[in-house]
Amino acid sequence: MLGTAKPGDDHWTSVYYDGYSMGTAPVMLAGCFYCVTVKGVMVLEMGPDEPPRLVLAANLNMPARPFDDCMRRVNNCGELLLIHRQRVTEPSGSSIWMGRYDTYRVDFDTGGLFRVKSLGSGAGCALFMGMDGSLPISLEVFPSGSLSADTIYLSFDFGEREFLNIGSYHLRFGCMVRASRRWGGLVPQPHTLVDCLSFANTGKYTV
Repeated sequence: MLGTAKPGDDHWTSVYYDGYSMGTAPVMLAGCFYCVTVKGVMVLEMGPDEPPRLVLAANLNMPARPFDDCMRRVNNCGELLLIHRQRVTEPSGSSIWMGRYDTYRVDFDTGGLFRVKSLGSGAGCALFMGMDGSLPISLEVFPSGSLSADTIYLSFDFGEREFLNIGSYHLRFGCMVRASRRWGGLVPQPHTLVDCLSFANTGKYTV
């Protein structure tokens, strides 16, 4: 459930999700409020003579499990990305699960999603993703080789980072990469650039 209010209002107006919410941390982009439900990417519309409501901006067109999957929205330099975080088990059928991060660009003109394997042009971009938010990073502002382009780095509040020693996901190759510096309550010092950015995007831990 959402609550909206304009300057001068004396109360909040409730806006209910029509269907299960798929994830946390809605995102603001170009002055609009976006969230995701099982129906798709929703945008909040507010008119002068009608109550606020969520309307469909783009269809998911994919199976979504509300309690197993998570759809994360990212404002990537003015472009809305949707990251479908899924839990997949090992092929052997064991109880061990791994994460997969399918990434899509939201096309508002067509109302569809387009799979991408790149986060930006030029020097490239990387993305630090935490449980409560995401931090896009341009590689142009950091020393060469300190970060990998088209890579999703997991912050320390992700279970696969803490318990499975998974540090990042490469979009181009579609594979998880284990962290060379294991998380076990403390991260060895000196902290690397990746450590610092992962900490900065983590809700429950501090350096």
